[in-house]
Amino acid sequence: FEEELVRRLPGTCRLRVRFDDHHAYGAAEIRRLVEAGRREGVACWYTTEKDAVKLAELWPREPDLVTVALELAWWDGAELPDRVEERLRGGRSAV
Repeated sequence: FEEELVRRLPGTCRLRVRFDDHHAYGAAEIRRLVEAGRREGVACWYTTEKDAVKLAELWPREPDLVTVALELAWWDGAELPDRVEERLRGGRSAV
C-alpha cells in the first residue's frame, strides 16, 4: 500500500518518515524533520488529512505541507456496507 501511494504522488520521494497512529507532534521534532528535508533536497512534505490538522500550528511557512486525501477501496468493488453486512452474517472477508 505505502509503495503504491508513493508511486502516485507527484515528484520524487526523497525522504519518508513514519510515526505511530495518534502521534503527538512537537515543535522540536518538526524542526528536525524540516532540517532533514532541507539536507535531502525535499521541496514539500506530504501528510494525511488527519495529521495535517495536528501539524497546522507547528509547520513552518516553508517547505509546503501537502495534504493527501486517502480513500479506502477493495479490489473486488465491494463497499463498506457490503463488508459490514458480510461480517454480521458471520462471513469472512479479506480486507
